[in-house]
Amino acid sequence: LNYFATEFALSSKDCFTKNQYFYNNSDTGKYSFFPWDNDGSLGNVAPYDYYDDAMETLETTSNFEHEVLFRILMDNTDYNQQFWDRVKEIRTIGFEYLNNEIDATHELIAEDFYNQADSLKVCSNEEFDNEMTIMHNFLTARQNF
Repeated sequence: LNYFATEFALSSKDCFTKNQYFYNNSDTGKYSFFPWDNDGSLGNVAPYDYYDDAMETLETTSNFEHEVLFRILMDNTDYNQQFWDRVKEIRTIGFEYLNNEIDATHELIAEDFYNQADSLKVCSNEEFDNEMTIMHNFLTARQNF
């Protein structure tokens, strides 16, 4: 439930609806959940196409009908309420954490990015810096949906 709430809060439509694996550990009998391919989040809709303003206001889960596990959870009244409570909590508390992580990650990798040969970069230094602002702006807008 936490996974789905987090992905929904971040508008991760791609990872939310597929792109996850379950592993059943035969020794313990427990399942592990492994998400992957999370490039379609924080307003991104496709690699290198990026931002879609509509992702800021994604309010409904109706387009996730084909996600069987999620639909089963949402059909349960208690889980449904827990999902929306968790989404609200992530928006109010978790986004502050994410904004701090965006800044910390940028600070950690910026110098290496700036010093990289231009032929190896997927964008300019200015575009790299601007992406941090775009992510911050998305979280601010998404927090108020």
